[in-house]
Amino acid sequence: MRGMGEALAEVHAAQDRAAYEVEEALAKIESSEQALRRLQERMMPDARQTIEVALSSYRTGDVDFIQMLDDWQVLLGDQLEEVRLIADLHKALADLQQALGGIVVENSVESEPERNQPGGA
Repeated sequence: MRGMGEALAEVHAAQDRAAYEVEEALAKIESSEQALRRLQERMMPDARQTIEVALSSYRTGDVDFIQMLDDWQVLLGDQLEEVRLIADLHKALADLQQALGGIVVENSVESEPERNQPGGA
């Protein structure tokens, strides 16, 4: 039979592991949210504006097709990154839920990436 001290040491070790897992998940959530916010608020609007200008310039012959495609590729890359960041955020939320042993309410992230494409009708 184990002693009381040994049992308490195991309980404290389990508490320390749980606290570490919670802190780690919270740090990942914060990092993912910041990166997602930066992407959605700064990078994607700039890429959308660039593609709008490129489309307009292409229509008037001021920009060639390859340049327009390059600009579009930047926007598509940003959209792909947005999906990756949302997936990372959901994984961190799941890690937090597991560490806490319960349900974590998600309220700070848009879980669906924007699907709007510039130049559409």
